[in-house]
Amino acid sequence: MKKILLFYCFFVLLFFCLPSVLAQEATEEAVPTSEDKARQILEAVRERIKAKQLAPKRRAYVGILKSIADTTLVLETRSGIKQAHVSTEAAILRISEKTKKEIKFEDLAIGKLTIAMGYIGDNEVLEAKRVVVSEKPKQEPKRDAVYGIVTEVDLKKKIIEIKEFKKEKVWSLKITSKTEIANKELKEIETDDRLIVIGLPEEEENILTAIRIHILPGKSE
Repeated sequence: MKKILLFYCFFVLLFFCLPSVLAQEATEEAVPTSEDKARQILEAVRERIKAKQLAPKRRAYVGILKSIADTTLVLETRSGIKQAHVSTEAAILRISEKTKKEIKFEDLAIGKLTIAMGYIGDNEVLEAKRVVVSEKPKQEPKRDAVYGIVTEVDLKKKIIEIKEFKKEKVWSLKITSKTEIANKELKEIETDDRLIVIGLPEEEENILTAIRIHILPGKSE
């Protein structure tokens, strides 16, 4: 009878305790250790690096458009001749100081500053997804300022000659309908008058197309 009672107690104890022990062991096995977490993080970093290495490289070629062959642009850049293949889906723009306009591939012009943006393909040929043609701003004509004394006045030819004070240089001033004359009229300008002239240099040496003439009071001594 005692044996039966002991066996019964052992069976009850085993029934209630064994599941909790097994559950605790399963939980311990399921919780990752610090080493497992570090290994997972390292593996994720490796996968990201590998993905970046395999991803197409973005690049932009900037240079003067030298030639066009089918759908390939040949650009002269600072690092040498580069090629860019333009897909039919590529956006092509012409940009100036004030405007931004979408153009066609046929509108691309030799000699223009061109920027091709896209991904590097085989043989360093750029697969261009975007092409921008940059219009250089128009440069203002260079102006010169001359301070000198009038040596000759030709009203018929509308030319005044003045000798620059410091450089002893003689200038021929061309007077046009756009020339502004302060203080006096053209017919009132005389020899020995002192002038400050702002104008545009001509291709010929010492010739200035006068934009504005300011006549200083008094004569040169």
